[in-house]
Amino acid sequence: MLSEIHPSLLVHKKITYLNMESCASLITLPNQIHMESLEELSLSFCYKLEKFPEIIGSMDCLYSLYLDSTVIKVLPISIELLSGLEYFSLKYCENLVSLPVTINGLKSLQLFILSGCSKLNNLPETLGQLEKLDELDLSGTAIRQSMASISLMKNLTELDFSGCKVHSKVQLPTLSGFYGSLTRLNLVDCNMEEGDIPNDFFDSFSSLTWLGLSKNNFVSLPGSINHLSKLEFLLLDGCKRLRSLPELPSNVISIYVDDCVALETTSNALRLCYSTLSEFSCLNCLKLICCNNLASSMPKEFLKAMAKPKERLRFEPINQFGMVIPGGEIPEWFQHQSETSSIKIERPLDSCDNKMVGYAVCCVFYVHESQCIALLRISCRVTSIVFANEPAIYFEDNCRKTMSDHLWLFYISAKELNQDFIELSFAQNYPGLELKKCGIHPVYKKELKELKPRAKKSSSSSFWNSYELDEDFLGSTADVDYDGVEDEDESYFSADDELPKPKRLRSS
Repeated sequence: MLSEIHPSLLVHKKITYLNMESCASLITLPNQIHMESLEELSLSFCYKLEKFPEIIGSMDCLYSLYLDSTVIKVLPISIELLSGLEYFSLKYCENLVSLPVTINGLKSLQLFILSGCSKLNNLPETLGQLEKLDELDLSGTAIRQSMASISLMKNLTELDFSGCKVHSKVQLPTLSGFYGSLTRLNLVDCNMEEGDIPNDFFDSFSSLTWLGLSKNNFVSLPGSINHLSKLEFLLLDGCKRLRSLPELPSNVISIYVDDCVALETTSNALRLCYSTLSEFSCLNCLKLICCNNLASSMPKEFLKAMAKPKERLRFEPINQFGMVIPGGEIPEWFQHQSETSSIKIERPLDSCDNKMVGYAVCCVFYVHESQCIALLRISCRVTSIVFANEPAIYFEDNCRKTMSDHLWLFYISAKELNQDFIELSFAQNYPGLELKKCGIHPVYKKELKELKPRAKKSSSSSFWNSYELDEDFLGSTADVDYDGVEDEDESYFSADDELPKPKRLRSS
């Protein structure tokens, strides 16, 4: 096993690539390094390596440096000589306590990863002089205080503070200088409580498209989140004290509020984003589903929105929709239902005035408590054909347990299932997932206008049974506008329409 190297190696003039990963017995390196042609150097997983050598002379060619999982405490002042460095990774350097002030010499640095440096509690002000820095990962560090240097990084697009909660909660940095640059902000698991997010905090993020606020302790969000006009992905899962959502921006694609067990109301949170929303997941949000406003407004608004293709800020138009909600019964308006995890139907025939445009699909599932670490997955497979994008849902965070049965409902375009017989089977990759029932329902263009809410005795297991569709209404999410057919009458989806109020879920 390699325990040392000859000093001549680190002054070689022609070597362009040097990989010494996983040299577990390597404790020290020669005191100096000067490799004029070196482009990439990796010392990752040298678990006993305590010191990086002094840099002598120019090493402009070096563009990537990996020091992950070493026991380096400090970097040499001469690090500034790596003026061509673009990628610098120090992941899980758990003994690293500080960065040198000469870090500003890394003029070409674009990606700086410090995740898991659990003893690093401050950054030098000179870090703000790295004008080309595009992504800064501070997840799992001990950094908690506001840093004016971050606001000086005019080109920074991704900032990750997730898991920065050592000793005390994170104090959000002053970010007003970002203006339109930041697109991704990760504040997951930062021990933030009510009032820790200032009311005007989101006012400066004109380009933010991804926002992670999961696993925090606040009760509400500031209304300024609605100013994030380009926001597409919002993660709030695991915010166990969150009670309500403010109105959300109109371009949101995905919303996750799984395990927000105190969430009672969305107010008008989803009102503006119905036309773009394609993913909504609320595992274990029993209080939310019991609320009249969600049960009465979400189905009709989604049905209206799914009748038209979505226009994304950064993606091609799509016509997909998926939702996970508490519920133990297949909605009664599903024409074909099975008490197993698979179902087969004959493809319905189109008529001259009534074209089938897709299928509504659903299954009922339950996640048992388990100790597994692997990622759990439920997928919907179609026999005899290859699915371009196989519908699937995932269960992360050590396989969270569901507190009741849940319903996964989504839409598949008829263009993807163009065959005489349609056979769907739901499968899971772990026995902790139990698949109980499934259903499929043809979606026709003509019947999209036939939604007729009427009073009906609701089931205690699913809020979808709190309203009923006309017997001719056969779907929820058709891609009718793709062939030029416009929705002639949207009045039946008026926001002022009232659907019957559901009964509350029966407590177990």
